[in-house]
Amino acid sequence: MSIDSKKNSIESEKRDIERMKNYISRYKDEIKGYREDKKRDSERYRDKIQNASSSSSKSSYRSSKRRSAENYARKIDSKKNDIDRKKDSIRRHREKISDLRDDIKDLKKRR
Repeated sequence: MSIDSKKNSIESEKRDIERMKNYISRYKDEIKGYREDKKRDSERYRDKIQNASSSSSKSSYRSSKRRSAENYARKIDSKKNDIDRKKDSIRRHREKISDLRDDIKDLKKRR
């Protein structure tokens, strides 16, 4: 490969890194939304539990609250895993950029 093609590859890798960063930002926003929704649902269930007339309905609301919280926790964990995968991808792209720069140095020495 020529030096120019290596430079073009580096630019392509940089664009890929920026795209991964945008994904991470979106995932963080989604996590923030899930946390807000979780808080809202928790407050709603708390009110329902306090206003419930029978112990069976209180029990039912408590179990629903628990399931809701677990569901949000799963969603948040999933997004955190997505972020970790994107960070790994960024690391690999940076390593590739480093390798390409080394290749360019080697090509320049051979001239």
